Amino acid sequence: MKKFGDWFSLGKSWQFLSTAVIIGAALSLLLVSHIETLLPGYSTAEIKTVGDIGTSAIIDNPVNAPYKITALTINKVIDNPLLATRLSAAFFGVLTLGLFYLGIRHWHARRTAFLATVLFACSAWFLHIARLGTADILLPFSILLLAICGYWIATAEHTKFSYFAALLAIGLAVYTPGMIWFIALGIILRYKDIRLIKRRLSLPYQISLYILLLVLVIGPVVYSAIEHPQIIRNLLGLPEHWPSIIEVIKNFITLPVHLFIWSPENPQTSLGTLPLADGLAGILFPLGVYYYFKFRSLARAKLLVICFAIAAVLVSLEGPVTTALLLPLVYIVVSGGIALLLGQWLTVFPNNPFARSLGIILLTIAIAMSCTYNLRAYFIAWPNNTKVKAEFAKTSEDLVQ
Repeated sequence: MKKFGDWFSLGKSWQFLSTAVIIGAALSLLLVSHIETLLPGYSTAEIKTVGDIGTSAIIDNPVNAPYKITALTINKVIDNPLLATRLSAAFFGVLTLGLFYLGIRHWHARRTAFLATVLFACSAWFLHIARLGTADILLPFSILLLAICGYWIATAEHTKFSYFAALLAIGLAVYTPGMIWFIALGIILRYKDIRLIKRRLSLPYQISLYILLLVLVIGPVVYSAIEHPQIIRNLLGLPEHWPSIIEVIKNFITLPVHLFIWSPENPQTSLGTLPLADGLAGILFPLGVYYYFKFRSLARAKLLVICFAIAAVLVSLEGPVTTALLLPLVYIVVSGGIALLLGQWLTVFPNNPFARSLGIILLTIAIAMSCTYNLRAYFIAWPNNTKVKAEFAKTSEDLVQ
């Protein structure tokens, strides 16, 4: 009987693993499908990115180094620097989806995490960022990476690995504009946990980790900052020319409008003046706000508010930090809205399997309709827009030799 139970448990594990692989492959295909041919050419920003992915260029300016190194590596294989910039973004897009699912899974049930991840992956907002040949995708990737490592440290799971993963996360995230503030926040909030883990590590292991930190972070940043002091400003996410206080306040206030009602026209990252988030996300977001307000005493709710505040301020300064930083934060709140709807429905019908299934099916249909709308908007409407065609008219001949 025990063996049968073990085989049944193993079968369920394999079923989940195979489902995860299939879904992961489908989402990965979503990010690379027609990535070179969807548009007539490349944008000015992508042309500029190519000039930043050379070896000497990365050494001189390590800002967004993980993205640049990945693009450089891909270019060595395919010998197409413009396509390499997009494939690098898609690579980090896949990692971002994985981190998003893991983060939501730590906070919510598996069903909620799955539905939220699908909605997140199929959003036009995410697709614009994850398929564009710029380093903006590092913003959502880095903040999610830091969040996951912070969770591992807080729960003291896999002590040595969590400490190593945290230093590796810092080493990757520190090169992303604005992430220094979130790293500092994480160190402050998890200071006691970090000290506790540190006491459990042997001296040789600690020394090896410090060497890793020196090689990954301190050395390259210091070396580059000596030659180019403005790199520190970029890593802090601060603008070269500071806007007035009135402009910052105005930008801060209008951010919700740009997210859910209307956004400035930008052919590179949106269709016309449509808001960054779609209609369903706009409905689920206030429900998610209510959900997290109900559980406002939890550390996760407080942390989410602080991260939103820091991100909104950095975006409002109009520096190197873009609205891409708000993407995962918005959809984390949206996941709270999904959890609230499912929780309320299953509470009303705790013992009626038909009613329980009906509620889940209706929500799944709503998410499927939203995904279909976003996919059509991105893959059909956006590339056929006249202004988008004009924006993406550059070719390899426009590269500066």
